[in-house]
Amino acid sequence: MRLVAIAFALISTIGGCESSTESASSSKNTESALPEISTKDLSNMKKRRRDQDVRLGAGELELLEVLWREGDVTIAEAHAGLNRAQGYTTVQMRLDRLVAKCVATKSKTRPARYRASVSQEDVTRDDLNVLVRRVTQGRIVPLIAHLVNDRPLTRDEIQQIRDLIEAADKHHDGDASACKYA
Repeated sequence: MRLVAIAFALISTIGGCESSTESASSSKNTESALPEISTKDLSNMKKRRRDQDVRLGAGELELLEVLWREGDVTIAEAHAGLNRAQGYTTVQMRLDRLVAKCVATKSKTRPARYRASVSQEDVTRDDLNVLVRRVTQGRIVPLIAHLVNDRPLTRDEIQQIRDLIEAADKHHDGDASACKYA
């Protein structure tokens, strides 16, 4: 299924239409909830992230996964939500880096609460765009060929990829209603 998600992100990138993504807002109700992020602020954060070609390290991605899963968290809650032992100050430093990279927000309350400001789909799409640009000079066929030839595909994955290509083809021919990948 991961291959299909990669193909979806690549095809939606070249298809010229944006996938619908849910806001990365909190799923928890807390007394010291973060203020809502306006659509304009969220758009500016995403634009800054795209303009900067932000790269996230493995530890930062791991913390983002905690934020997506848990919603608003304190440093201690993020530390407890990790699947491996990490230093408390390392978690704090990485959370602050996520804020600096515009992929998380930090409340002004004490203790500070952190929340993802981008969705998992946004991060996947942006990272794949960078990969395509850097590794294959903007061409997706070599990347998809490698993925398809590198591992066996299930019949279901093959059909999903065919459906994605068919939808991209319809969209290319001007049928905007066909822009419903995956």
